[in-house]
Amino acid sequence: MNKAKAGLSRIATITLLFLVGYGARVHGVPVSSQLYSGWTNYKDYTMDPSAAGIGSNLIKFPVLVRLTSVNSAILSSPTSPADLRFAKGSNLNVAYPYQIDEWDTANHQASIWVLVDTVFSASTAQSFRMYWGNDTAIAGSNATAVFDTGNGFAGVYHFSNNIFDATAYARNATVASATDTLGIIGHARKFVEANNDSVMIPGLMGSNATVTLSLWVNETAIGGSANGVDLISLGDNAAIRSLYNNSTPLLDSLNGFYYGNSNWQNVYSSGGTSVLGQGWKYLAYVINPASSTEQVYLNGQVIASGTLNYAINYSGRGANTLIGHHANGNSAYYGLGGLIDEPRVDKVARSSDWINFCYATQNPKQTAVFEVPAVPTLTAPTNNAVNQPVTPNLMWTMGSSATSYSVLISTSSSFGTTVFSQSGIPTTSTTAAGLANTTTYYWEVNATNVTLTSAWSGIWSFTTTSTPPPGAPVLATPTNGATAQPVALSLNWGTVNLATSYGARVSTNSSFSPGSLAFSQSGLTSHTVAISGLANSTVYYWSANAANAGGSGSWSSVWSFTTNGAPPSAAPQLSAPGDGLGGFSIPVTFQWQTVTGASSYELQVGTAQAFGSTVLDQTGITGNSISVKSLSGNMGYYWRAAAWNGNGAGPWSSVWYFGTSGTRTITRANAAVHPDFSVHGGVLSYSLPASGAVEISFSDLLGRVALMLNRKQIAGKYAVDLKTCNLAAGQYLVRFKAAGLEKRASVLITR
Repeated sequence: MNKAKAGLSRIATITLLFLVGYGARVHGVPVSSQLYSGWTNYKDYTMDPSAAGIGSNLIKFPVLVRLTSVNSAILSSPTSPADLRFAKGSNLNVAYPYQIDEWDTANHQASIWVLVDTVFSASTAQSFRMYWGNDTAIAGSNATAVFDTGNGFAGVYHFSNNIFDATAYARNATVASATDTLGIIGHARKFVEANNDSVMIPGLMGSNATVTLSLWVNETAIGGSANGVDLISLGDNAAIRSLYNNSTPLLDSLNGFYYGNSNWQNVYSSGGTSVLGQGWKYLAYVINPASSTEQVYLNGQVIASGTLNYAINYSGRGANTLIGHHANGNSAYYGLGGLIDEPRVDKVARSSDWINFCYATQNPKQTAVFEVPAVPTLTAPTNNAVNQPVTPNLMWTMGSSATSYSVLISTSSSFGTTVFSQSGIPTTSTTAAGLANTTTYYWEVNATNVTLTSAWSGIWSFTTTSTPPPGAPVLATPTNGATAQPVALSLNWGTVNLATSYGARVSTNSSFSPGSLAFSQSGLTSHTVAISGLANSTVYYWSANAANAGGSGSWSSVWSFTTNGAPPSAAPQLSAPGDGLGGFSIPVTFQWQTVTGASSYELQVGTAQAFGSTVLDQTGITGNSISVKSLSGNMGYYWRAAAWNGNGAGPWSSVWYFGTSGTRTITRANAAVHPDFSVHGGVLSYSLPASGAVEISFSDLLGRVALMLNRKQIAGKYAVDLKTCNLAAGQYLVRFKAAGLEKRASVLITR
């Protein structure tokens, strides 16, 4: 397979020509001569102006870089943000000025403005690099270099930095009552429709006749004046204004206005149709006397153009610029109800490409600026490792912002052809296949996110062992298609020549998809393994494989088995004789409520609460009542019941206590516990030192199980009358298992 066809996207493939990442080989500029060669970490960003429809180059353009939780290592670095630096991707000796707008370690987010010298319209992958990791560096954030007044910036307000002007003019604003809140870039200002709810900027910022006003706004409500509200106004002369439609409490239309010849000129109106609506929108208004034009922009696109009929008249008008309210606090203009972020006043007419790229780089999706995943670092097998299996497990470090990875393996370090290629790997490891013994292989990894792919990692090599992997095992038990299997059982298969270990897996589907696995284990030293925790009445698929130094062999054929159904899940609710009552005549009728899924019931009656001296233990009761004659008068008895079906017994009911005729007051007594097991006089007796499971089986002389009793019992002494076990006459082997004790006895039952 050709390396260039390794599943990379169009953008990712082009990006490889320009970008490198953590620890990658730097093409074109030796590491020792780089401007930031003393920095230990870096990350690349790429821009795609063509995707935003940019048709001309943009000079000295501030690009927004966002850091999120995927960059937690950068945000939590003890040296950041003082050591942040940026450089030109095609010439790492060219530094890019930057300003830290917001740095929030606790919430894992940051906003940074980077001044790119030229954004080339024809480029689909223009890059720049961010460095960090130098504990001797001093802070390099420089707002005035990024928002240079010589580049037309007259007032820039991020709001994350209070109300400070980012330009050298330093026209810092004052706040009447607008409050700080989270915005679309960092922080924003919240306005609540009050006349004095505004941000005021003193002066006209040069009273320049050529003006570009821009901001982000999220308008949720507006006051009741038809005059609307100025979202941003320059000295009561040029303004972006939202108008109110009296038929709705929300925004109706958006206008661009300027004041000329003592009259307001309306550049654009939506004609009664809502333009903004709720949610963040990017607005811009450009007045250009040189071309006698004016334009209104919404989300980077022109929605109206007009002819500039008059020169802007600054004389006699207000001297202050206001955000979120009319420039001079005119009471006829209600305040904004909503949020404003990143308001700017530029003293140049920004081009359509400039405004469009502002929107493309600042919106939350950043449709033109992409974070390149960090280049992974290979970790295992170690470089130049020998005696590796032909199915090696390849491992690497996680690349920042990566969502998947690709791996290439070749017999040549130039990767002219590949013997193994895998992409879309969601984790930082994979198992290779199809390799040969006694062969040296080269491998590398790259990282991909939603948009871009990193450069390839460094190239490592390993040599496979001369030992071939073993063959596939032959499965033994449970046999293929077996039914009525217990939920805890053992898997068995035949030994395999040259195998040093085995693996086994059990799944609810024959493809053994990860979410369906009920059991999976490798490195087994025996050709049998016990599993438990399976579900009742479920079809399971299983297979096994063998492994040695040469790797893992092929999986065996796939067999299936079905587990038995579940015993009744509920215990019977006892009815009579009532708990704590005496004077019951013999025969005594025992009654309980039926249990769903039960085919029969078991009744136990004893003289001790732990049923150590059981006088009756009868199974196979098909109804929910039975009359018992074998009780004595003037005695106290304990009793309980359990439900049965073909899969065994359910839990015991609660224990009730009653007295036969002649009794009045019933008193419960604790039974003495003596661990033993015996069969004497037709009664099987045993005791439990602690609560637990009890298994009693009766087998004939041919080894066939005639009766199996499985139950959970509390500590105490118990007795089972063999006459009540519904066994045919004959010789039986009784096997008893409980509390780590296993005993056997031979009994003869006569009828």
